[in-house]
Amino acid sequence: MLPETSNAGTRGTVSLGFDLAVSSHFHVFVLLAFMDHDGNLGRGLTRVDIFSSETGRWVRKEKRWNENLYFLGPRHQSTVFLNGYMHFYAYSITSSHCVVVVDMEGETWTTFRIPGHLRHGFLQLSQGCLHYSSFQEDEDEVVRLVVYVLEDYDNKEWMLKHIIETSHISGWTPIDHRCIAIHPEYDLIFFTVGVATKIMCYDMNSRQVKLISNVEYDNPPYLLYVPLYAEIQSLHT
Repeated sequence: MLPETSNAGTRGTVSLGFDLAVSSHFHVFVLLAFMDHDGNLGRGLTRVDIFSSETGRWVRKEKRWNENLYFLGPRHQSTVFLNGYMHFYAYSITSSHCVVVVDMEGETWTTFRIPGHLRHGFLQLSQGCLHYSSFQEDEDEVVRLVVYVLEDYDNKEWMLKHIIETSHISGWTPIDHRCIAIHPEYDLIFFTVGVATKIMCYDMNSRQVKLISNVEYDNPPYLLYVPLYAEIQSLHT
């Protein structure tokens, strides 16, 4: 159980920062936005509260930029912990959709753009690199699954990894597609299809798709379960 932190009048996105290859300790990030009396996010993202399991304490840091950034809806909320930084998907009035980056101490705040000004996408970690996937419709109403990877993190240069028309995945029927997860180790994309939702898995290498599950309602966010197997030293003493 974490100690309480005062977040009255705010709404936040909560994310876990943990990398066993670096440390057994973890951080909890709560990116916060103040709400007005009507429940609207008047000033957008304002601060971050960070809990450290090493110190057992929360620290609070105000935002370190001048532009206003806003949460996206639950369909598009995705976070990634990589290289000691938490990455949030957000919206900026000046630079449209972007990635917000905050370090474990809340001292370093940066932003960078998503690839190709694509909207309504999904940010996740796969094979040690940031990935951004999105279903995009062009002026001819052709919908494509587009996947970008950030292999050169320092230069923030997104590279196109995969693209395919949805007609090759689910036929020509015009239905809603939404990315919900990327496999952490393999080139697999998980996405939903339609309102009475089907959860599908698409293999970018074989270009094959298969049905994973049927759910009655599309109720995001969907959480990716990744089991962690580790020895507990106390059992050996």
